[in-house]
Amino acid sequence: MHRPVIAFLLALFLSAGAWQQLRASSSVHEAGLPDLPALVAHADWIADFEILETTPLLRPDGTIATQVVASSRVPLKGRLASVQEFTLPGGAVAGRGLHIPGMPALEAGDRVLLFLSQEDPEARWRLPVGLSAGTFRVLETGDDGPWVVGAARSGPDSPLEALSYDEFLIRVQQEVLRQREG
Repeated sequence: MHRPVIAFLLALFLSAGAWQQLRASSSVHEAGLPDLPALVAHADWIADFEILETTPLLRPDGTIATQVVASSRVPLKGRLASVQEFTLPGGAVAGRGLHIPGMPALEAGDRVLLFLSQEDPEARWRLPVGLSAGTFRVLETGDDGPWVVGAARSGPDSPLEALSYDEFLIRVQQEVLRQREG
């Protein structure tokens, strides 16, 4: 599918504010490492979440969304409770589905580090900043500690590029502090 067609379909499902946030924040450096200044700048919430529950919703306006209940294991930016609820566009319910290219599929038991946008006042959902660019899977590998794998680079045809969880968290924390002070 061509980019203009995807852009048109996304524009149909996203409010104007959410669409502008998505377009402004979908940057990833050429080296495959995330553009942390852009991700942090556009994120309202940043945290290491454990997904506790996902519930598909068919909304009164006919759109499909997924309600997510998650434990905020390590909050990094924003006012986050220990258990947080947020809604993502897309999902499957009542024999219907809405797939948004680049939107991460979250399931109970997943552990992800998310950079989430502000809640859209019209649609009442949050988006991962840059969709997959703002989504990082946390993988426990045993003795050498957890690793972070960017969802944008973890598709079946992409080489698996893992970053040290601890080092990545430090980089994110430093960028949050830099932007807060600047």
